[in-house]
Amino acid sequence: MSHIRCKAAASIVLLAVVLSACTQGLDRADPTLSEALPAPGSIHLISDPPQAPYPVTIRYLNGGDASGAYHDFAQGETILIVFSNLPGERGIQVNGRACEGRYTLETGVETDLLLVLGDEGCRVEVTGSHREGSVHSNAPTDPEVD
Repeated sequence: MSHIRCKAAASIVLLAVVLSACTQGLDRADPTLSEALPAPGSIHLISDPPQAPYPVTIRYLNGGDASGAYHDFAQGETILIVFSNLPGERGIQVNGRACEGRYTLETGVETDLLLVLGDEGCRVEVTGSHREGSVHSNAPTDPEVD
């Protein structure tokens, strides 16, 4: 019986040593994935016309690739988006078609965008930018809702 207790005790000690080795250094300041990524910037997007003239699905473009994030708007619904993303040059895709125009997201900056929708396509224009969280009342970024 004492032999079994010794094996059990040895197993527990071995387990403690292994766990200690595996967790060693976890509390030190190693950068994690989230620490290695840059802080996001954001967009504040409205459209012209302010209400969707047809059902609209908006996706973000990074290079030529559409992101998995999207926003759906029914016909007649006001288009207004505030969305954070990693810094870099971006574009907009509407209903599977890339819009003309690009914008650049910067860390801690909100970029104000106007999405111009037409029957033949779309265009995105930068109307301004400001520090995230600051209050602004720039007419081009406030939707005209009847």
